[in-house]
Amino acid sequence: MKPAPAAVNTAVNKSPAPTPKPAGFRRAVRVCLLLCALLIAATLALPYALPWLLQQQDIDYAWQPQWHLNGLSAANVQLTLPNANTPAQHLKIDQLRIEWAWQAFPIKRLQAQGIQAYWPPNNDAAPAEQSAFALPQALLRWLPQQLELKQIDADLPGIGRLQGSLQLQASSQGVLWQPAYLQTDLTLDNLQGTWLDSIPTEFQPTQLTANITTHPDHQHSADDQQLLVIDLHSLGPMRLQINGLLDLQQTPSWQ
Repeated sequence: MKPAPAAVNTAVNKSPAPTPKPAGFRRAVRVCLLLCALLIAATLALPYALPWLLQQQDIDYAWQPQWHLNGLSAANVQLTLPNANTPAQHLKIDQLRIEWAWQAFPIKRLQAQGIQAYWPPNNDAAPAEQSAFALPQALLRWLPQQLELKQIDADLPGIGRLQGSLQLQASSQGVLWQPAYLQTDLTLDNLQGTWLDSIPTEFQPTQLTANITTHPDHQHSADDQQLLVIDLHSLGPMRLQINGLLDLQQTPSWQ
């Protein structure tokens, strides 16, 4: 009598089925890839888009920028804005450096070693435009969070010649582009223009110097008040010096 054959297990050992990834994870990956692609495309297109935008505004420019991941730099920048009835407006910037950030302030920092400008008034502008000038709200968000101009030399026909330096830092808290720190050392000489006619001859200045800096108590605290230390000198037939403390309140606009 033959023994019964042993039972053979014909079942195939199968590995457990992989757990499908949730749809939310796949969607997040696709969004990240799309954002990276858009960022790369914007970075590659910017060197060509910016000159095109300047040409659309009839602005003649000359520069050789070096593009970086977080901004751009240029040893020399020259811009010319032609006017029909007045001399052209010229702007020259030495050692320009712009850093941007993808946050509330698209331009994080703008720094220049020197700025030279010849900026006559544009007579084509309507009187209403000259008397009431305001930056659009859409443009305010493009103002740099940090601004540093080490040497300013601007010839302003009808006003005078402005020289000095400017350093400003805006607060990213609260209202958009609220100055948190300001330091200026500006001198206006070679005064000219019809605005002097309203000042008696014995009081007409030949030079104005303005030194403005943020009060030490407010250099590291951004709130709804801004204290500025003012030192204004006037040189001429009669000299004048004003020292004071300027308190700016934003409720909701600067006063």
